[in-house]
Amino acid sequence: MSTRVKEEVLFRAPQHVFVYGSLKKGFGNHHILSDKASAFYCGHYLTKVASFEMRSYGGFPAITNTLKNGKKISGELYLCTPETIERLDSLEGHPHWYKRKRILMDDGTWAFTYILPEEHTTDLPLVELTNIDGDEAYRWEKGVYDVTNI
Repeated sequence: MSTRVKEEVLFRAPQHVFVYGSLKKGFGNHHILSDKASAFYCGHYLTKVASFEMRSYGGFPAITNTLKNGKKISGELYLCTPETIERLDSLEGHPHWYKRKRILMDDGTWAFTYILPEEHTTDLPLVELTNIDGDEAYRWEKGVYDVTNI
């Protein structure tokens, strides 16, 4: 079965999407997820694997996979309709800018998230770490990580 056919079959049903920045509640792009009929809020989640870095683009963050000193990411999980995922893909520039990838959450749930390839983030400042229930993780907070404040 080709990748395209697999993706078409996959997107007939709602899918989990993990968000960590401007799509979270209280941020500028949350309106895409605010319709409960197309995006159901599942709660606050943490990635299971500590394999990420979070970098600041000023008004929004980017995460990238890393093999060295990676950390967990803190964010929100939504169950989204295929149409909502298409809107998210458009916002994130998938597949040409951010890449939509499946990652494992701390409770064993698999979810899509948007990851920026490392070559686009090397010159960007790292976001500060926070300690969340004993786990060192990156967390994006409103108004805290503006590039002018770093």
